[in-house]
Amino acid sequence: MQNNWTFLAPQPGQMAPNWWEPGRVHIDIESDALHLAAEQPLRVLSSAVLGAGLRDSHHVLNFQVEADYARTDPENDIASRLERRGIRPDDALALMTAVRLADASYVVAKGEGWDILTVVTCGFRNAASVADFLSDGRPDDRQCVRTVGTINIISVVHGWLTDGALVNAVMTATEAKTAALVALGVRTRSANNWATGTTSDAIVIGCDKFAKAHQVTYTGLATPFGQALAQTVYHGVLDSGAKYRARLQLSSVARCVEDVNFRNVTGRS
Repeated sequence: MQNNWTFLAPQPGQMAPNWWEPGRVHIDIESDALHLAAEQPLRVLSSAVLGAGLRDSHHVLNFQVEADYARTDPENDIASRLERRGIRPDDALALMTAVRLADASYVVAKGEGWDILTVVTCGFRNAASVADFLSDGRPDDRQCVRTVGTINIISVVHGWLTDGALVNAVMTATEAKTAALVALGVRTRSANNWATGTTSDAIVIGCDKFAKAHQVTYTGLATPFGQALAQTVYHGVLDSGAKYRARLQLSSVARCVEDVNFRNVTGRS
C-alpha cells in the first residue's frame, strides 16, 4: 500500500486547521462543536444523529456533549443548536461525542482526480466487539451500553463517488477503524475481545462534484482510492485514540493525587 497520506496540522495557537483548500471546506472548533462548512453542497452518506442516510448538505458538525448525556430527543436538541447558529437543519448533518474536540485528528490524502480529508474523534470507553455477541441466543439489550464515548469518522472527498462507491467507502473506513483499534490494543471489558468499534460509532462520507472530477466507482482496498481512504481513517483513529488514552491516564493520575491529598488532610486511610 503506497503511503500518500499526511496530517493536516492546525496553525500555532489554533485547535483545528481553519481551511482545507482542495474541497473549499472551512474548519472550526466552536464552543460545543467541530464544524466543517463546504462552499458547495456535498453528496453525503452517513449514520449521523441528525441527517442520516443519503442527502446533500453544506454543513457537517460534531457536537461535544457530556459523558452522561441522556436526552431522549437528541434530534431536537441538535436542531435547536443549529438554528442558534443560523444553520437550517435540512442543510446539515450532526454527530455527537463526549471526546474532547481538541483531540480530533485531521488526515489528508491525494490521488489522480480526487483528494480526501478525514476528521476523527476517538474515544473507546464503551469499546465493543462483534465477538461479544456471537453466543447462542439474542444479545441482552440491557448489556448493550449506549453512551457517547464513541468514534466519529468524517471523510470528505474532493471528487465524485457514485452512490455505490459511497457505500463501499463506509465498508473500507470501518475496516480501517477496526485495524487501528487492534493496533492500539483496545479490548472490551465484558469479554476481553479485540474491539471492533464502540456501541455508538458514527460515520460520514461525503463528496463534491467539480468540473473536472474523475468519477470513482470502486472504493475497496484493491483500489488506490480505497487504500488512501483506509490510511486516512487508520492514522486518524490511531492519533486521536492515542490522545484520548493519554488524557485518560493524566486524569487518572490527577484523581490519585487528589485522593492522596484528601487522605493526608483528613487523616483517612
